[in-house]
Amino acid sequence: MPATMNRTLGFTLTELMVTVSIVGIMLALAVPSLRSFILDNRLASQAAEFTGALAMARSEATKRSSRVVVSPAVSGFDSGWRIWADSNGNTLLDPSEAVLRIHEDLHGNTLTSAGVAAPIVYLPSGFMDIAAGTTRIFRLCDSRSGEKGREIRITATGRVNINRDFICS
Repeated sequence: MPATMNRTLGFTLTELMVTVSIVGIMLALAVPSLRSFILDNRLASQAAEFTGALAMARSEATKRSSRVVVSPAVSGFDSGWRIWADSNGNTLLDPSEAVLRIHEDLHGNTLTSAGVAAPIVYLPSGFMDIAAGTTRIFRLCDSRSGEKGREIRITATGRVNINRDFICS
């Protein structure tokens, strides 16, 4: 009868400890990068939401042939905004005017307007109700000081540009 070798299957304690150590080191390197990745993507998506809201308001103004307003929530644009058709042109939301969209707050990020914090008003032409050559500037930042944010510029013609190299202070 041939002799059979008796083998046990599995890992030794040394192999298991080396594997756990390597996984721990890799996680320690990856977690800070993952947090930064998530925060960067949050900024990008919120900038896209805001510029999408502006494009929608501009489109609705031309489609409806009336003024459309993007107004901040009670404490500013970072607390959310409303888009509504201003049928009587007084830039105040009246009960008879249709609210087209409501956006919630930015969950800890700030969207501030450089200069005046007035509502954004689009005319039936698609232009903004501001002086020619004027630009409204909004800054979108998160809790990281000295990191890249987004600067959103809206020209009098209603065109929107995003500066992705803006450094938040």
